Amino acid sequence: MTTMRITLMKRIMDLQSMSTQLIFYWLTKKSLLAQR
Repeated sequence: MTTMRITLMKRIMDLQSMSTQLIFYWLTKKSLLAQR
């Protein structure tokens, strides 16, 4: 049970980092486009 929880938490963390990276990438792209 404890191992299941750990894997679940790890997966959630991975998903969060992925979403943050996507948002960061989108924001940078938007700012670069606005500069032109």
